[in-house]
Amino acid sequence: MAKQAGSALLYKDKHCILVNDAFPKSFVHCLIMPQDTSLLSLNDLNASHLELVLHMKQVADDYVAFLKKSLPTVYKNRRFISGFHSLPSLPMLHMHLLTLDLDSPCLKNKKHYNSFATFFFLSSERVIEDLTTHHRITLNQDVKQLHQLEEQSMCCLWCGEPLANVPAMKQHIRTCKENKSMTTETK
Repeated sequence: MAKQAGSALLYKDKHCILVNDAFPKSFVHCLIMPQDTSLLSLNDLNASHLELVLHMKQVADDYVAFLKKSLPTVYKNRRFISGFHSLPSLPMLHMHLLTLDLDSPCLKNKKHYNSFATFFFLSSERVIEDLTTHHRITLNQDVKQLHQLEEQSMCCLWCGEPLANVPAMKQHIRTCKENKSMTTETK
């Protein structure tokens, strides 16, 4: 999986593409999007799309492995997550792949933070489990509760400390003793 220099397109196959997010919220932030542009949100998924979501997850995992192997000093110890916003910001189905640092100039407000630091963010594993069990997505049906998660006061995703504003959040996360955005693996 070779990165194309000077291009936002990182990978493409007959099922999906992998691109850099135009407004990254972390050190690494990519989107995996299906080639089927009729899929606008999680609500369009049914049992027939399970293989596609599994493939998108595999593309995310493969890209993480590629980064860690290609530039181990930069990526080896970084933790990555993949998943979906329960209520998407773009009108096309897309899976987020990002590092857990949540440190970027593009992370500018509490909605940005809460969309990844609360249950508003649905991990790939939870979406796959929901699709497998219910043959559709049921995790994002309580829209009122999801909007509340997005709008709630920020707190550290590691230690739970309340965070007054985005600058305070960024400073705290960089120094939080509970921060788990990096691993200590030595392999």
